[in-house]
Amino acid sequence: MPIAWINGERVELKLGESLLGAAREAGSHVWFLCDGRGLCLTCECRVLAGGEHLSPPTEVESSAVGAGRRQSGYRLACQAKLTGNGDVSVLSSAEQIRRQLVGVLIPQEGEGRIQSAGALMRTSLEIAAGLLGTVPHVARHGLRQLSESPPSVDRAAGYARDTLRLFRRLVPGSGS
Repeated sequence: MPIAWINGERVELKLGESLLGAAREAGSHVWFLCDGRGLCLTCECRVLAGGEHLSPPTEVESSAVGAGRRQSGYRLACQAKLTGNGDVSVLSSAEQIRRQLVGVLIPQEGEGRIQSAGALMRTSLEIAAGLLGTVPHVARHGLRQLSESPPSVDRAAGYARDTLRLFRRLVPGSGS
């Protein structure tokens, strides 16, 4: 069975399964707000290796993720599905920010807080600019998706469970 390395964590991935689905099942740190609809961009990941084993970007994903970010290897974990038999490695944008924030709070040897803060600011601004650029995308795809498949109690409960688990991972000491 192919393996997905999501933020350095080993996750088994089934053919046709999305990166977000595998991450949610394994409890890996991939953020999401729209429950896999390709609207919010919070599940954005950078493919580090194995991109050839993933589905091509969907229409929704191509509309949401700018060409420059796609060329840099960024995909939406909710849209990228395993299509080949090889392993895949990704780093979620949420995990990248978490690591950079830790780098500001606890600088690595040879790096200063200012350098680490600069990297965190650049990443945050790139993501914020990407989110602002999604307004036309959400208007075009979001209303249609929500009318075709409105949120259900089960989906909301799953989202709440996953959000709490991710919060606990992001904020150590916030509960078990």
